Amino acid sequence: NSGPQGTTVTLAFVGAAEAVTATRPAVSDRRKPRVLLVDDDVSLREVYRVLLERAGWEVAQASDSDRALQIAAVEPVDSILVDVQMSGRDGVAIVEALATWHPHLVNRVALHTGYAAEERVRMMADRYGLPVIQKPCKFALLLKTLQDLVARAGAPGNPGGAVG
Repeated sequence: NSGPQGTTVTLAFVGAAEAVTATRPAVSDRRKPRVLLVDDDVSLREVYRVLLERAGWEVAQASDSDRALQIAAVEPVDSILVDVQMSGRDGVAIVEALATWHPHLVNRVALHTGYAAEERVRMMADRYGLPVIQKPCKFALLLKTLQDLVARAGAPGNPGGAVG
């Protein structure tokens, strides 16, 4: 359910273990691919963290835009999953800040939202060529989107842009 306080998501993980096993990312000798999860819903971040780590990813987390931008500025990230509707500065503000201060990271962003049909979300996605994942989503779709971002960026966790 979506409302002024953000999105409430109910997650059902039927078959999630099979999706994790079937879609492990390609990993270089240097490190695993790393995703930054930006969402003010701590339970959603924790579920995604556990599932992504089981799928072979390193996971960084931020509950707000300021922390997300701090992490992106100093830590390597291969993909960034950004919730649009958050208290304070929202996901759109994160994308705009990345485009200004860290433009090389914009092509690593996916918007994860219950507001995928909103005009401002579509405009942001079109402007920067960002994938948009409607909440709730199947975990296999989330993994595929993150792998595609790693391949698009040619990140070290995915040499040669191959998706594993």
